[in-house]
Amino acid sequence: MLGTLAACHAPDANDGGPADADEACAPILSDMVDDAAGDCAAFVTVPCGLRDGATVSLCYPDLTSCAEACPGNILYCVLAPSSCAADGGPVEGPALVECSACGAGGRRPRGMHAAAACGASEIGSHLARLTQLEHASVRAFEDLSESLARFGAPRLLIAAARRAALDERRHARMMTRLARRFGGVVVPPRVRATAPTLAALIEDDAIEGCANETFAALVATWQAAHARDLRVRTAMGPIARDETRHAALAWEILAWGAPKLGAADRARVRRRLHDALAALGRSGSLGPRARRALGHPDAATARRLADGLRARAPLV
Repeated sequence: MLGTLAACHAPDANDGGPADADEACAPILSDMVDDAAGDCAAFVTVPCGLRDGATVSLCYPDLTSCAEACPGNILYCVLAPSSCAADGGPVEGPALVECSACGAGGRRPRGMHAAAACGASEIGSHLARLTQLEHASVRAFEDLSESLARFGAPRLLIAAARRAALDERRHARMMTRLARRFGGVVVPPRVRATAPTLAALIEDDAIEGCANETFAALVATWQAAHARDLRVRTAMGPIARDETRHAALAWEILAWGAPKLGAADRARVRRRLHDALAALGRSGSLGPRARRALGHPDAATARRLADGLRARAPLV
């Protein structure tokens, strides 16, 4: 099958042109995932391979490549063994990608390479994944504050981003302790240094802040009220308050930066924000026991939270 799909790399002279080529190269969702994984993982075939300029380290593609290959809201992706070369890079031709969607979401830094998190229980594994994202958010806000300063943003926005980085350090410590109590093995992510353009900065802010982090704040607020485990409720209360403030910062940055973009870049940010908001509420599910302990919203509640956010989100 993979061999026949590779034909899109050499389109026939009689094909319909670029539109047909784009369609032939579109990711194809597979049903290879084990039922035990629930909605946490999916396998996707990318017929024409990863995007031009993709970076892959130890079989882990960069976040932008993951977002283009994987459906919905994801935490990380990894190449399947058949698509990963001995040096940790991609093989030539079609790519088989495993997409992981477990986690509430949040602000991920550009250039993030996630490492698989695990644990002795479903709760431990889930908390380990969220802890990894808290570690990544520290770097995300540090990079954000530097980029805002470079583009001449108001000092209040820069100071708020620096404060958010300190918040995330505290969250990472809290979540590390919580994950370990439930048997989670925390593996901090690796982040490749980048210097985004203003357009890329605002696009990242729209996706990671206005969509993912705002939804994460809603989920954390729900958990703080509904978690049956006292330790989880105690941790999620202050995290929810901080994440709500971080979400407000994201919308303030968007309001500052979007008017500075050209028409094409602004339209792209609008599309990416629309797509990110549309993907919310579809992320991985947890078993009933883990969901009750963590206070995590069930699928129907997550969709209602996401629908409410979409209905109130301002236009770019």
